[in-house]
Amino acid sequence: MTETQTDPDAGSALRLFVAVQLPDQAFRTVKRALSGHGQLLKLLPGSLHLTLRFLGDVPGSRIGEVEEALASASGPPDFPLRLAPLGVFKKRRTTVLWAGLGPSPELTALKMKVDRAVGQLDMDFKADRAVFAPHLTLARLRPNDPKPPAEPWSIRPRGIFMVRHFGLYSSVLRPEGAVHTLVREYTLS
Repeated sequence: MTETQTDPDAGSALRLFVAVQLPDQAFRTVKRALSGHGQLLKLLPGSLHLTLRFLGDVPGSRIGEVEEALASASGPPDFPLRLAPLGVFKKRRTTVLWAGLGPSPELTALKMKVDRAVGQLDMDFKADRAVFAPHLTLARLRPNDPKPPAEPWSIRPRGIFMVRHFGLYSSVLRPEGAVHTLVREYTLS
């Protein structure tokens, strides 16, 4: 485990989520696959992640409990993830462009361990309503942005990446997009 941020003061809250950060190589692979549609990629290198669980606003005085609970969620050891075709979905007035991920029993097991760990805390985390469908959000496109490809599933980034860590992240929403900061990293073992 690695701490990368000092504890927030007890009176503040952080908007938190648990995620797997993909390597810059995955970002470059997706960017290559989007050649000709490069203006759609709204992410910066180092920001491509797979959300395992969104937690919401957590009081600063309780973040240590979340960190400790997630330490018990470790494992399985290093495992591969394979990029799959792109897709889109509409959310209100926004179109979300995403890259799929191939089936991974290890990822599903990690997701279940994370859910179990945070579920044991005496906090009001909203339950995940949807079936876990691993994907990487590439862009949130507004009506005036470039349109996504008509057949996004025809874009097939090719790459396999090893998952060695997952992390607890804070998220600050800004007009230009969310800024994510690693709060604590957990090594799979």
